[in-house]
Amino acid sequence: MLRRIRAWLLRAALGEAAPSAMPPSGVMDRLREARAANQLAEAELRRATAEKERRQALESHSKRLTGYIDTAKTAIPLIAAGYGVLATFLYCFMAIQFFPSGLSVGDNLLFVFVALGFGLLALVLAGLGLAAFIPFMIFEAAEKRNAAKKGWQGQAEFWILAPALSKAASFLFLWTLYASPFAPSDSATSGLIASHAFAAMALGGLMAGCAWRSGTGAGILKGSEWIFLGCCYGVVELWLLPWLGVVLPQYAFYVLVFPWIAGLLAWVFISAWTRPTGALKKDTGGDEPTRRPRPPAAIVALFLGGVALILAMAAGTMAWPFEPAPAHADNGTTHGSLDFWFSCAALMALFGAFFAQTVSRPESAGASDRPTHAPESGGATLPEAIGEPVAMPPIQNAYALESRIYFSLLLLLVIYGTVLWVDSQIDGKLSSGIFRSLGLRAEQQTLRLKGEALALVRSQADHAGIFLSFCAEPGGAALVTPVDALWHGMGTRSLLRIGKEPDGGKKSGRADPRTDIEVSSEEVKIVRNARARCHDIEHAVYFQSDSVKAVNSIDDLVDEVARVQESLSPLASPGDSRGNAWRLDKVVVTGHSDPLPLSDAGNQGLSERRAACVAEWVTRKALKGTQLTGDYRLETPGRGSRDLSAGQCPQEGRTANLHECHEKNRRVTVRLILARKPPLSDDVQHALFRQAERASAEADRPVACTSNRRSRPRF
Repeated sequence: MLRRIRAWLLRAALGEAAPSAMPPSGVMDRLREARAANQLAEAELRRATAEKERRQALESHSKRLTGYIDTAKTAIPLIAAGYGVLATFLYCFMAIQFFPSGLSVGDNLLFVFVALGFGLLALVLAGLGLAAFIPFMIFEAAEKRNAAKKGWQGQAEFWILAPALSKAASFLFLWTLYASPFAPSDSATSGLIASHAFAAMALGGLMAGCAWRSGTGAGILKGSEWIFLGCCYGVVELWLLPWLGVVLPQYAFYVLVFPWIAGLLAWVFISAWTRPTGALKKDTGGDEPTRRPRPPAAIVALFLGGVALILAMAAGTMAWPFEPAPAHADNGTTHGSLDFWFSCAALMALFGAFFAQTVSRPESAGASDRPTHAPESGGATLPEAIGEPVAMPPIQNAYALESRIYFSLLLLLVIYGTVLWVDSQIDGKLSSGIFRSLGLRAEQQTLRLKGEALALVRSQADHAGIFLSFCAEPGGAALVTPVDALWHGMGTRSLLRIGKEPDGGKKSGRADPRTDIEVSSEEVKIVRNARARCHDIEHAVYFQSDSVKAVNSIDDLVDEVARVQESLSPLASPGDSRGNAWRLDKVVVTGHSDPLPLSDAGNQGLSERRAACVAEWVTRKALKGTQLTGDYRLETPGRGSRDLSAGQCPQEGRTANLHECHEKNRRVTVRLILARKPPLSDDVQHALFRQAERASAEADRPVACTSNRRSRPRF
């Protein structure tokens, strides 16, 4: 088409004037004008073609983004639900060995919430790790201003190494302090924590401010913003993580090392996302691609040192300093070291792949998809407003968005997988916390049981010798404390656990006394965060008809009260001011009588006198030395014949037979109610011990309702 236009213009220029009428110079002028018009037409055509291609590219990009959005709308809920299903399966299969049957279709929302819970933990994990790379961020910002400044490289390495050395000094100081005989008390620890937090925040802000001031005076962020980041670094790296390593040494490795790995990966991805995409050409227009600045030696040294430390601990040649050395198996290898070795190797390999993808670029990245068009040599100069079209973007930039999205999702998968692996290594503590937050798990709580669930829990506790508190409720139910509900709230079955884990956990080598019981969900109700705890004494005192004289020994009841009181709220030793959380709040001694009328007033007064008699003996012998008078409340209600315990007895018959039938109704029961109280002072503790010494002499004084008989009544 261009050739036809050129030929037509040439013929028109030659045909308008006769050769004899036009001088040769005029013909040449007309030829130059025709050539210029031809070039303008070609430029306009190229511009129209480039505009069309640009619009097509924008339309294709818009369609691609729309497809991404539509895919995300469908894929994200499915991925979250799938991850929740996987996490729930691992919790049920590995942690509690229980399958919650009876789940409905609407319960699928549970899996999304489980995925969100693990996602929050993953963000916390990556956030803790990202805090360690704030000095690197400051270095990158300062390097843009001082790339050609001599001596800046060594100065930047100092500001990168200084926080790491400060963190190591914090660890060693706290570890040495609490491992020495001069460990601070609780009150001193509170002051030490507060002062350490303030010092760490000030030190982090000072280092960040000095590094920013000496490195660059201008940038994207202001100096106050860099100081704020430095304070955050100090609070997390110089204060929080060292204290976690000292307070929770068994989890210090997972809290410190894995966030560092996750933070390193996240930092690389954030750097790749914030790095502008473009052709890797020099500004001078040369063909040689620019070389990326090499990382400072401090970053390389820290990374290689961390990898060497991880591999040394994984190989078993070095023990974690904040916990006892792990026990070695018969083959001389550390338990779990093989799994840890492969896990670290996989994470390092993934890091290498991510680093190569996000930092390196292929050689074809500098080449365009099609060659550029240049004007013919010798042609006239075109107007600047038209110009030549810009070259198409390189291959790497054309697919930069897809590459970033893909590898970002892969990064999230790695972090999520790391969280699941850490959860499996610490016996499901993370998943237990998530299901506890969702209300599907409750530990050491009060449960209201009835029917077969109550009978099964009571029998298993008796067989295993596990101490539980049972408190009778109307309708045959009872409050049972403490019980772990490993799964309850969804499905038709619930899994309960009674007993406590032995000291030292599974590593102690002792038998686990805990018992798992599967019951119907309809027979279980959870009382969360109960402020009071009650216990019914199993031993009851029985009386003769129309008398406050006991037919069995009260000493058995008193001994049981003492044992229960010691188990629920043991007395602290002298000088120990911490005490226990559960302390005796009220003693309820309830008297009962049979329905046989003795007078017009009924048996109410008789039941009250029986309760008062037993209360005097119990409080004088059993509770002396356990609580001071006035620390607990004493109630002696009388129920008369309103709460019969015996079976159906005839209303008429021989008096002796009726008295024998109702013998189980003539009783006194004791209930202990405990509440959370502040710890006792040292003076109160010494007074309790002095009172316990005087209690034995007072207990020998006879009480009207006492009996030397130890026989049980005839039921």
